[in-house]
Amino acid sequence: MAYAALIPDMESPSKPSRTAEARYPGSRNRSNCSSTSSDSENSSWLQWAEMNGRPPPRCFVNAEVERLANEKNRALRYRETAGPAYKLLFETVVASVLGPTLIFILVYSGSSCENGMDKPVPYYVWCCALPFALLHFVQEVRVFRYTVVPYFQVVGRFQMLRVRLGPELWITLNTIKSLAFQGAVFSNAVFAARTFATSHCSLQYHGYSEQLGSFKTETSFDEIWQITLRQSNFLFFLRDAPLSAQVMFCWLLSFAPLIHAILESLPGDRWVWDLDFTLDVEKPNGQVASAADTSGEYQNVLGGTFTFGDSVMMLSSGLGMYLIDEQSPSYPRTKTYKVLDKLLHCLKEDSGTGEKSVTSSQDALNDMRQPLQIYTRNALTRCFLKVITLGLFNSALQIHVQISVYAMFRATSANKAVDFQRLVSIGLSVGSALFLLINVEKVLNYGSTAIRKVEDVMAHINESAMPVTWKDLKNYFAYRSAENQVMRYRSYVRYSAVAFVLCIGLAMTKLGMVFRCPDALWNLGSQHSCVDLASVLVHTAP
Repeated sequence: MAYAALIPDMESPSKPSRTAEARYPGSRNRSNCSSTSSDSENSSWLQWAEMNGRPPPRCFVNAEVERLANEKNRALRYRETAGPAYKLLFETVVASVLGPTLIFILVYSGSSCENGMDKPVPYYVWCCALPFALLHFVQEVRVFRYTVVPYFQVVGRFQMLRVRLGPELWITLNTIKSLAFQGAVFSNAVFAARTFATSHCSLQYHGYSEQLGSFKTETSFDEIWQITLRQSNFLFFLRDAPLSAQVMFCWLLSFAPLIHAILESLPGDRWVWDLDFTLDVEKPNGQVASAADTSGEYQNVLGGTFTFGDSVMMLSSGLGMYLIDEQSPSYPRTKTYKVLDKLLHCLKEDSGTGEKSVTSSQDALNDMRQPLQIYTRNALTRCFLKVITLGLFNSALQIHVQISVYAMFRATSANKAVDFQRLVSIGLSVGSALFLLINVEKVLNYGSTAIRKVEDVMAHINESAMPVTWKDLKNYFAYRSAENQVMRYRSYVRYSAVAFVLCIGLAMTKLGMVFRCPDALWNLGSQHSCVDLASVLVHTAP
């Protein structure tokens, strides 16, 4: 039967077997950065890859994973190679929290009102941050070496922004993005610490009023921020909260992507250290796998259904590891399309009223849940929560705070000079934030196409003379539930993306008004739009 051709490509649940280290002694000693395709002895796994580009260099392929891939008669699955990567990521989480926290403490302890916020950051602070950034990058490369084989076997190419790239260039560009992300993490810690320590410090404001003409008076960022919020129709309830507290809150929110990734990746029924992190996993008793198998899945602490592969993707996204994060949604999208296209192909070949048609329809109804529930829904979930945590809670809030602080610097500057360094920093933050919309577009297109392909499969199932059993009804309702989840999360992604775009648009408006408002500050919904500092601070003038 044509449907049997699907069996090797389906996801299988797994049972840990011997570790790859025991099975492949001496595999850790290999180090060679030549192209994988040039070594026929070690590249038999490429026969299972639908190659549309050059394979990764061998120094970026884990030797144990490569040996495992060579002995399989099919493409590897993420869940088969994600165990060691999952462990590495949880080790990296500790450094990713300790590093920025240490930098915050160092900068805060070295800040004072005498030096103000403009004092250059001491070199020793960046020297302390460097080991954490390097450790993060080394761990990222190690994780990438575990995931690149199943990724390339399924996707068959490296591309970015719809442009096909060589593996070396693809790795280089994503390395730059990862290092830039680490730089932003530590820069945010420096900014938060400096603001938290000096926002109450006195500084001079130069203004003009009709009664006194030009005048100057003592004020502080906390007071300016309070005046700004008092003139707002939306955030007036925060006027009694000092700027330092609000900046601290925004900085803590920047950890939201990582916290969410941890919660999504923790199993709900056991401790994380009780999991089996071995590399090679097989289905018990040599059973053949099918797409509907669920023994390789687990329930996380939030109640979602995940696999090791999903958890690796989620943690990598929360940690800003673009070498791994850039593999999504290409991998789940290609995997989903392959499964659904083969299901549709087999249904067409076995079409009719015979036994083969009935069996194919029953199997297809049983197996098309997983492409939706495991691949598509999880990709949409990751994208939605990425927009919320990384987009809104992290990037958008940080950009708004950056612009507000820049406006206050300009308001208290005697000559209203343009600070190009801060403007460039804001521009880079906005540019990097907008890259998130590219991922949103890819995931939304993936979700819509997956729904359309599933509906095509369902249309062919409806044409068969399949007698309906209770098991078929159960599979049908499971499929409909998965489809509804995909459609619901697709809507969530759309709404969150619109909110993100509106927040960035508001930030750009605020930045433009910095150069138009007399006191550089602007409020959405303010009675005067531009914040009027002079009318308030004139009463404190000597």
